[in-house]
Parts: sequence; C-alpha cells; structure tokens
Amino acid sequence: MQSYMNSPYIPSILVKLENNEALTDEESIRYSFYVRGILRNFDNQYWQYKQGFLGDETPQAIEFWVRNIIGTRKGGIELWDQYRSAFADDFAAFVEEAIADLR
Repeated sequence: MQSYMNSPYIPSILVKLENNEALTDEESIRYSFYVRGILRNFDNQYWQYKQGFLGDETPQAIEFWVRNIIGTRKGGIELWDQYRSAFADDFAAFVEEAIADLR
C-alpha cells in the first residue's frame, strides 16, 4: 500500500480528479489502492488514539481528511462502501458518522 501512496502516478490522477476529468481504468485502479492505503493509515491512527497513544486532536484530524478524501472526490463514497468491511468495526463506524451528511 505504501508503494501506491508514493507512486509517481498519483499526483496526475489527483489533478485529473480536481479538474473533474475522467480517469482511465488503470488510473481508477491506482486511485482506489491509494485511497485504501490512506484509509488503512487512518484506521491505524484511530486504533492508536483509542489506546491512548495519540492526542485528543486525532479524531478531528482524521475526520477532516476522511471527509476530504471520501466526501469531496468523485467516487469516494463508492470506494469506501467497497472497502468498508476490510477495516476495524470501530473505525468503520467512525467513518460512517463522519460522512453521514455527505451521502
């Protein structure tokens, strides 16, 4: 997942999404793995927060980025719906609450 997040292909994909341009099939796959990698990182951060390892601002920061990635990018909610079952139940519930008004 780290390789997808650091991929040199991702910046051009993000620019296309910002400009509401269609992605190729290959770009769509790359982007879906990129989103999954980011969400996996947030799942880990959320777990650390729940264990008391991270500060009180952690949920707000995660919520901000989850809403940005899932809620404002075309197809973000659909990607989340596909991947939701791969994440910890408490993180999935957190995300669902964070994006409830965006559905």
